Amino acid sequence: MKLNKNKYIPIGIVCLVLAIILNKTSNISDLVIGILYGLSIGILLLELLIVKSNSQFVE
Repeated sequence: MKLNKNKYIPIGIVCLVLAIILNKTSNISDLVIGILYGLSIGILLLELLIVKSNSQFVE
């Protein structure tokens, strides 16, 4: 059994946590917070698509 390394999941989670913390604690523009949310969700979805496409080739 081959162990898949999820490279993008920690990056996406860090961006998501950073967006949540900055939204609650600082007075940063909503545009910056929205970009961080979009970036984190995009990275997490990208990882799901990569894992799904790799699993199709393995079977």
